[in-house]
Amino acid sequence: MSSPAFAAPLVIESRPSRLLRALVIAGYAVAALGLIALGGPWAYAGPIAALAGAWRDWGRIAARPALTWHPDGHWLVTRRDGAEEMCRLDATTTVMPWVIVLVLRAGRSRRRFVVARDAVPRETWRRLRVRLQVQGAALAAGGRSAA
Repeated sequence: MSSPAFAAPLVIESRPSRLLRALVIAGYAVAALGLIALGGPWAYAGPIAALAGAWRDWGRIAARPALTWHPDGHWLVTRRDGAEEMCRLDATTTVMPWVIVLVLRAGRSRRRFVVARDAVPRETWRRLRVRLQVQGAALAAGGRSAA
C-alpha cells in the first residue's frame, strides 16, 4: 500500500445506525407476523420470541466497539470497557453498497462487525471501502486472512 492514505491507521468509531435498527425491527416484525399466521401455540409464543430477539439485537447495535485498522494490516478492537483485541481481516468479509460485514479473525475465533453507511462519517466509509477493495484482492490471491 503505497498511498499516504494507507499509511495512517483507519479508525472506525460508528454511531448507532438508523438503517440497521430499521432492518432489525422489520425483520422481527415479519417473523412475528409469520408465526402468528401459523396459528396454534406459535401465535402466542412466536411474537414473544421475536420481541426477545429484537431486544437482544437492538443492544448489539448500540454496543459498538472502536475498530482501528493499522497500516501493517492488523485490526485493534477496543470494547467500551477498554479491553483490546488484535485481529486480522478474514476473506469472508462482505462489502455491499450500504453495509459492510467485517469478519475479523483472532486466532481460531472469528468476530463479525456490521458497519452501516449511515453509522460512520462519509470519508471514513469511503476510505474503508477502498482499503477493503485493495485488501480483498490480496486476500483472494493469498488465502483466508490478510496481513
